[in-house]
Amino acid sequence: MSFKIVKYLLLFLLATILQSTVVALFSIQGIKPDLILLLLFYLSLKEGPLWGTIWGFTFGFAIDSTYAPFQIGIGSFSKVCFGFLAGNWGDKIYLETPHSKGLFLFSLVIAHDILRYGMGKIGNSDLAFWYPLLTKSLPTAVYTAILGGILYYLIKRQAERGYIIGSPRGKEEAERGI
Repeated sequence: MSFKIVKYLLLFLLATILQSTVVALFSIQGIKPDLILLLLFYLSLKEGPLWGTIWGFTFGFAIDSTYAPFQIGIGSFSKVCFGFLAGNWGDKIYLETPHSKGLFLFSLVIAHDILRYGMGKIGNSDLAFWYPLLTKSLPTAVYTAILGGILYYLIKRQAERGYIIGSPRGKEEAERGI
């Protein structure tokens, strides 16, 4: 249990570092995929709604306290909802193909950003809500969903070949001494 917590914290740290540095190299007109939401998505699918909620709060609070201390809680709440929905609906929706995972991820990123921008823009004009949603959230959701589908396909393919430790084929080969 504690190994899993340390592993996810290290993955979060790695995703945060990559999001702040390397991902900028892959931006298209200022639009970048959201690696932290991508990590939270796969973690929630794997561990379920309780852990998705806990990690959503942890990731959101860490990001809020670092990058947006005056709006603390907005990112936490939106990531809690994201983690819960991904973990809760993940086993109820057919998500075996990269296309279906990408579409599900896309819809969750849009819902996350609607919550985040909606709570951050309370009392402002409608333009303050819709403009960032259409110009930033929509392209980011598309980019994140495409990247998530590709990564899912690549990881699944490597696991089927037995290159990933803990995959069923990898366990069989390890037991046979291959």
